[in-house]
Amino acid sequence: MLTGVADPAQARSALAYLSRTSSGPYGALTVSPQTPNAAISPMYEPLPSGFEASARLAASDPDGALAESGLDLIRTFWGHQLAADPGGTFWEKAGTDGQPGIAQFTSLAHGWAAGPTVSLTTQVLGVQPTGAGFATYSVSPTPGGLRWAQGRVPTPHGAISASWRRSGSAFTLTVDSPHGTSGRLAVPVHGAARVTLDGRTVWDGTRAVGGAHAGSDGTTVYVDGVGAGHHTLTARPVHSN
Repeated sequence: MLTGVADPAQARSALAYLSRTSSGPYGALTVSPQTPNAAISPMYEPLPSGFEASARLAASDPDGALAESGLDLIRTFWGHQLAADPGGTFWEKAGTDGQPGIAQFTSLAHGWAAGPTVSLTTQVLGVQPTGAGFATYSVSPTPGGLRWAQGRVPTPHGAISASWRRSGSAFTLTVDSPHGTSGRLAVPVHGAARVTLDGRTVWDGTRAVGGAHAGSDGTTVYVDGVGAGHHTLTARPVHSN
């Protein structure tokens, strides 16, 4: 899914299969408990769980349910680790009882367990490089069921600060980017939406207007070539008279 091998239908089918067969009270199990002659026992591991959370956030999903399932996986598994002793660290693994099974080779502060740090930054907040050293970048949020997010991403040119907020049927993205960079800004839409950049209409619900380099894939509207500085991109539904 994350490398583009699976088409959208295959991706949704695979994720549905995992939900049916490998979902446990503490997150996503490495193997279904019903798997015959499994080479490994079912357990919770943050490395594959991190990839699954990222795949759910990346899935083509107009109603946002799969993205929300990715956030639920983060809340369930990583939330459990943060709430358990010793608290504040992410583990190498956990047994079906939700405990880390402390032994000779068990780490309670494991680098491989930090997947949500990446997913929350690059997918939920939406900041990703598209050129070397963030000379070009994109900010394309995946909100799921969240109402807002904000963050600051360091780059060789300076920090990119981004925040977004959903208020009713409106979605507003605000970005501050450093000198020497340019980016693609994107906002999720449901149906026809009027999109403004810094108060100027760039998308009228069906097409780009005012000479803007804007487009849509049906679920997001994006504007390319946005220069450095402070910018606000807002989407609101187009209401017919």
